[in-house]
Amino acid sequence: STIVADDGDCDGVLTADDCADDNSALGAIAADGDCDGVLTADDCDDSDDTSTVVADDGDCDGVLTADDCDDSDDTSTVVANDGDCDGVLTADDCDDTDDASTVVADDGDCDGVLTADDCDDTDDASTTVATDADCDGTITADDCDDNDPGIQGSLDCDGDGFCDNGNGDITVDTDCDGTPDQTISAGDLIITEIMHRPYAFSADEKYREWIEIYNTTASSINLDGLKVADDVGSVTISGAYSIDAGGYFLLLSRDESDSETIDANIIFDFFPFHDTVVAGGLSLGNSDSLKLTYSGVVIDTVSWSSANGNQNGLYGSAAPILSSDLSNKSEYRASISLLTSAYDSVSNDDALNWIEGGTPFGTRGERGTPGSVNDFVLTSAELTLGDLIYSEVMINPYSSSGSGNNNEQQYVELYNTSSGIINLNGVMLESVESDGTTLTYTVSTDAFLAPDDYFLFVENSSAELGVSVVDNRLVYNQVTEFNAEQGSNDLYVKTIDGDGATVILDDLSYTFGNPTTVAKGRWKSALGASYELQILNYLANGSTGANNDLRAWCVAGAGVPYSSTYINGADTYNRGTPGDPNSGCCVNGTNGCTATDDNFQDIYAVGAVIYGYAATSISTLGLDWDADGENESVHGYWDDYIDEDGDGEPASTDSDDLDETVQ
Repeated sequence: STIVADDGDCDGVLTADDCADDNSALGAIAADGDCDGVLTADDCDDSDDTSTVVADDGDCDGVLTADDCDDSDDTSTVVANDGDCDGVLTADDCDDTDDASTVVADDGDCDGVLTADDCDDTDDASTTVATDADCDGTITADDCDDNDPGIQGSLDCDGDGFCDNGNGDITVDTDCDGTPDQTISAGDLIITEIMHRPYAFSADEKYREWIEIYNTTASSINLDGLKVADDVGSVTISGAYSIDAGGYFLLLSRDESDSETIDANIIFDFFPFHDTVVAGGLSLGNSDSLKLTYSGVVIDTVSWSSANGNQNGLYGSAAPILSSDLSNKSEYRASISLLTSAYDSVSNDDALNWIEGGTPFGTRGERGTPGSVNDFVLTSAELTLGDLIYSEVMINPYSSSGSGNNNEQQYVELYNTSSGIINLNGVMLESVESDGTTLTYTVSTDAFLAPDDYFLFVENSSAELGVSVVDNRLVYNQVTEFNAEQGSNDLYVKTIDGDGATVILDDLSYTFGNPTTVAKGRWKSALGASYELQILNYLANGSTGANNDLRAWCVAGAGVPYSSTYINGADTYNRGTPGDPNSGCCVNGTNGCTATDDNFQDIYAVGAVIYGYAATSISTLGLDWDADGENESVHGYWDDYIDEDGDGEPASTDSDDLDETVQ
């Protein structure tokens, strides 16, 4: 065998090269080639005795295998205390068990937003937003006010239809107040009534014009921004104005504080709108239009032309909102009113759905329903007992052609006791004459009678009744259709209901002639005076239901004859109020009333003894005949059979009973 000197363990490696020269089982190269104290198997460079001695460093990268994230890759970064080996030290790693977590420096709450950019770096649930100066969750580019964190991030200030914070659709909020903008759709608001020709106070009727708007929806509507325009100009409602669901909103042309402008009991919601008060405002004309717009959307439009009808409901044309001849305009001023059955933006475009306002309001004789439910129309088929009653009858008129021709000046007047406007089309007037002859006149045209108003039926169509009654009458033929004759007569108002049955609305039975002690229900007056009903209800007017009690009737005491051409001598002329409210009872020596008139009707105080047939049927009718404030006085039939002072002597022989001051 080869003898090698200086090899202590005789392993073939000189002692100088042998890292373990006392162990022959360890070869120098195999064990520690560079004799640096690291076994060859563990030495990353066994030819360099200056290399770092690291135990258990599989890839010899200077990181112990236990700390090395990849001990098969000697290029991996040496990182101490990185639990998930993601290159972020455990102290800085937001999730040191997830090597996929983002490496972020200086992120105190580990929410992925650097502390410098994080609005709340103690809350890892806060929204990550770049460039959000007020930290409200909306980035500066989309924030309406990036200095005010109160402006919420759920806005659509850029108008793209999405929430700025990415949460989905949002209604437009143009003022960025955090509340979605209100939307008003076509038909949500409609125009329901217009007073374009009000009562002319001090010749300034324009300052009493008004407009009514109705909310058709089930929710309150904010009117801030609503524009109301006509052919002249417009006004825009601005401020805290709203209209309740199913409610009305009234606009007045002039400031309501002007006491001369409108009646105090009418409450207006917005004023003024007239162009003489507001620059560029409205001025409602006889022919005009109105338009409601909101945010550029047309909500409703209405147009009209010379809409005021004639007195007592007879319009100048079949369509009341269309053109008509205003030379015979109403004595009262009426609105144009949408029927309640047509409360929508399509129906209110139809002229046939508009009528003349019929309900009296205020103190100046105007008609309409400002701020409340509009008038409605009753057809003849809808009428019931007492809706129409006789209220005035002219039996014995004076005629300039002589008494033999006075039938031509006879008339009857009907009164509307209902709360609706009555279309008289289909209503029948029937007379049963003393010889049993029955005549019937049927209204065959649309003729509208407002609540608490009067309508005239005449025998002659001439103007002899006076100018004031030309436009509110219909004409019958007294020979073939209807006759309010002198003598015994029964007058009826009838209609046909929806089932085809005849309905009696009113009946009046009277006998016109000289009274006798057994004469009940007799009328008598001097030539040219009508009889007028003083209590306007069915039970008081002499109907069979009231047992033919005529004590609620008396000779007309109108202060002015309805036609001065009827004057005959000094004190006899046609007296009455055809088509107008009835007058008080006639009193001898006043207003042209004669002793003849006074002898056949009068008013007497409580305690009067009624002689003859009338004594068996004393009734106050709930009336205050003597105007003492108590509804308990008695209206007697004839002076000849009344003992007013109760001394046992009838008025015919007791001059004290003839006290004309007793009313």
